[in-house]
Amino acid sequence: MPGVDIQIKSSHEQGLALLTRHWIMQTFSKQFGPVTYCKKPPTTNDPETDVAFITFQNSEDAEKAVVALREGVTLNTTWQHMTVNVTGDYKGGGGGRAKGGGGKGGGNTGGMRDWQEDEDGSRDLLKRRSNHDRRSRSRDRRDDRRDDRRGDRRDDRRDDGRDSRRDDRRDDRRDDRRDDRRDDRRDERRDDRKDDRRDDRKDDRRDDRGDDRRDDRKDDHRDDRRDNRRQDDRQGSRSRDRRDAPRDEKREAPIPEEPRSRVADPPAPPPEPPPFDFTEKLLIRFLQTKQDKPIMDQLEVLQADEFKKLPIEDMLNTVIMKQDRKTPLYKQIEEFLIKWKLSSA
Repeated sequence: MPGVDIQIKSSHEQGLALLTRHWIMQTFSKQFGPVTYCKKPPTTNDPETDVAFITFQNSEDAEKAVVALREGVTLNTTWQHMTVNVTGDYKGGGGGRAKGGGGKGGGNTGGMRDWQEDEDGSRDLLKRRSNHDRRSRSRDRRDDRRDDRRGDRRDDRRDDGRDSRRDDRRDDRRDDRRDDRRDDRRDERRDDRKDDRRDDRKDDRRDDRGDDRRDDRKDDHRDDRRDNRRQDDRQGSRSRDRRDAPRDEKREAPIPEEPRSRVADPPAPPPEPPPFDFTEKLLIRFLQTKQDKPIMDQLEVLQADEFKKLPIEDMLNTVIMKQDRKTPLYKQIEEFLIKWKLSSA
């Protein structure tokens, strides 16, 4: 009958906790007819006390629903993939108002307990929410804010850790590059010192060879002069013997002298260039280390204060006039210094 509530309950261990009000209205509307109202109090998770109330638009649909509910109706909860069996009857009576069931609160319930007359729905509970509930909602908001702050701090710590690791990696790469540059400079200085020592040894060997040749020539000249003096002394003694011999003695035939091959004097050796001093060696060594650089960078070495006492202007004029691009600059400067020292000597 229109306006008569039908109360339902479930034999499930959680009662009607798995069913919602809208889902009950939709399911009963599809099976029996239009449902105008459904009231489901807050669930208690107890199958004996957990009930809901529905009202059909037509009395015929209500009668069909009551007949089916008395035998039991199986409902499938598609979102939870579970099956719930529900039973029910008219609220407060076994046969409803049309069959003299006593209306609200009267008649036999057919083995069902006499449920409460009215149950507060969610809207009624919301309207009568107390100050304690409002304080609870405030606590919830406070807890949410606290959780948000905690999450923010956790995110900040994570971001700080990520930034710290990124900064550490960047610092490591910077340190590696600095170490590489330092190692390269150290290697270059070691190579320069090695080249300097090699050049010094080469210069020393060249000087030693020059000194040996000069000493050999000097010894040869000394030996030649000694031989010449010895031969002259021998000839002079023979002449004196002939002059001092008596006149009455039978003059002996002169003994022919052996032809003496006169040794031609060797040509005078070319004058030896004086050895380079420290400043001149330093200039040549600098130019040797920069021989792979452009010619202008090599000429800048000549402008250093250490070489002011050398004839830098004449040196530059000679190099510019020769225009020799095949001979290294340090070789040209070395030749100029040799000629300059010979001319000064």
